[in-house]
Amino acid sequence: RMFRYHAWMKMDVAAMREAASYFVGTHDFSAFENNTRVDYQREPVRTIKRFDIVDIERGLQVEVESSGFLYKQVRNMVGALLSVGSYKGTLQPKDIKRLLKSKDRKLVPAG
Repeated sequence: RMFRYHAWMKMDVAAMREAASYFVGTHDFSAFENNTRVDYQREPVRTIKRFDIVDIERGLQVEVESSGFLYKQVRNMVGALLSVGSYKGTLQPKDIKRLLKSKDRKLVPAG
């Protein structure tokens, strides 16, 4: 799927790439899943094979490869990266590790 988001501020792309690297691997992504509209619990452990931030002509492109995603997981991961990358950002790249360990959706910025 392709989605587009326009951020009108300058971004710290190096910090975003560092933060994205912490998503790669097998993790419990509970903190990055929105509640679903169904009554069953999905297995929150997923493996991110690749998470790239690519420079394109008019901005950045985020490419994420995984065997599967949780509900709105990628949207929320990108929201966290935007918080890392904005110069007014509330997150540092290493905060991604803390958010993954927390398993708490309330700590992750909205995507």
